[in-house]
Amino acid sequence: MLLNTFFAISDDIREISAGNYHLSVRLNPEHPVYEGHFPHIPVVPGVCTIQMIKECMEVITKKTLQYISVLNCKFTALIVPADIPELDIVLSVSEEEGTYLLKATVKKEARTFLTLKAKLKQE
Repeated sequence: MLLNTFFAISDDIREISAGNYHLSVRLNPEHPVYEGHFPHIPVVPGVCTIQMIKECMEVITKKTLQYISVLNCKFTALIVPADIPELDIVLSVSEEEGTYLLKATVKKEARTFLTLKAKLKQE
C-alpha cells in the first residue's frame, strides 16, 4: 500500500456527480522509491501512479480491489514530486455485475500526466 506513505489524500473526496469523483493527493518526495527512480531527478514511477488510482478507488468503494484489465493507459508527462507535490485525480466509476469500469485522469491544472481506462473487481 502506498496510501499514507508514498501519497496522502489532501482533502475530502468530492463526488462531483453520480459516479464521478475528484481527489487531491499530496506526494511524499522523501519516499525511498525515489532513491532508485531516480536519485538525481526523482520521478513518480508509472506503476506507482496506477497503484495510487487503485487505492483511491478502494477508499471510495470501501473495498479491496484488484485490476483485472487495463484497457488503455497513456502517460503524457513525467511527475516530478519536487516540482509538483500535489495532484488531482479525477475518477469516473460505474459498476456492472461486480466489476468496476474506471476512467481516471491524473493532472494538475491544465497539465495531464496520465489517463487510464481499466476494469477492477473486489479481491
